[in-house]
Amino acid sequence: PKARPYILCDTREQKVLRFPPDLGVDCGSATLPAGDYSVRGFTHLIALERKSVSDLVQTLSHGRERFENELDLLAEYRWKAILVEGRRGDVEAGIYRSLMTPKSVIGSLRAIWMRWQVPTFWVDSPEGCAREVAWYAQRLHDKHVDLMTKPETAA
Repeated sequence: PKARPYILCDTREQKVLRFPPDLGVDCGSATLPAGDYSVRGFTHLIALERKSVSDLVQTLSHGRERFENELDLLAEYRWKAILVEGRRGDVEAGIYRSLMTPKSVIGSLRAIWMRWQVPTFWVDSPEGCAREVAWYAQRLHDKHVDLMTKPETAA
């Protein structure tokens, strides 16, 4: 049988996504150099940063410098993204707790794409986020297996 994609969750991630069996992936933890999620064998190519709306707004305002350092790391990856759990329409309507304006939040995400080439994808829930991460893992295994690093063997 073909090996299932193995999603790696950063050890610092506080609310770890659950990947139901029907998503066809396995999951474990590792200390990742960037992002919250990656795929074993492809950790040099993909890094996905997961944010709630409130965490996103917080990092774009008060945590900006630290977040820009994270974006510097993400920019080095072939595939990278910010996965926001929430609705863009809620952000545009200002449905979050911060003095940062909706225009500033959306403008910051646009600037992040332009400066670091890190796109933002909106997902409806943690379950939706898990589906998104699992899709990328499956895609890498199906279409880019030639880029996979070989597992290190014990000497």
